[in-house]
Amino acid sequence: MFKAILFDLDNTLYSEDCGIFDLIDQRMNEWLTNRLSIPVEEVNEFRHRYFMQYGTTLRGLMLHHQVDPREFLEYVHNVPVRNFLALDQELRKTLEAVRTRKMIFTNSDLNHASRILDALGIRDLFERIFDIESMQFIPKPNPEPYYLALEYLQLPPQECLLIDDMARNLKPARALGMQTILIGSEGHAADMEHSISNIRELNSVLAQIAERPGMSYNPPDDR
Repeated sequence: MFKAILFDLDNTLYSEDCGIFDLIDQRMNEWLTNRLSIPVEEVNEFRHRYFMQYGTTLRGLMLHHQVDPREFLEYVHNVPVRNFLALDQELRKTLEAVRTRKMIFTNSDLNHASRILDALGIRDLFERIFDIESMQFIPKPNPEPYYLALEYLQLPPQECLLIDDMARNLKPARALGMQTILIGSEGHAADMEHSISNIRELNSVLAQIAERPGMSYNPPDDR
């Protein structure tokens, strides 16, 4: 039986096709080019190298360039969120039907996550935004933030479920014993038991998980 669900934010609660991340990527490249003098033709490879090695570009910047994480995040996430997202009543109904503790578990910062959730009209449905600062700036898929989240929840991993759009972020959760759901375009990873293409499919897969021995879930009313 799971008593808490941890939701990734970006590309999980809204579609990557909306365009927000294209603008964030652009601003990240601008920051790296202007502040660290990374050549334009090298900036994508530079970011990718740190992302793959440390979980986020920011983590690599902190370790190797003494970058102030708050300054960096404020710049790259300074995007007009409401130009891309609007109140989503269908999403709200889907989440309201999930009768358990819900928490955001994101490598983004609190301000960005708050703007996203406010734009979608679902911020009040989450107990907490467990953001990159809550993770002590050590991002998924490093193991430390998973332990910190479980410590906050005061629950064993077997009673928690993580939903994320990156398979690599789910692997540490599964190693701890958490249930996982992969969402979006990455498809079905070999070691993931459950996957959905869209967050609106959530309640159907939760019902499937509940059919496993030792698990339970209260499905939503038909009302």
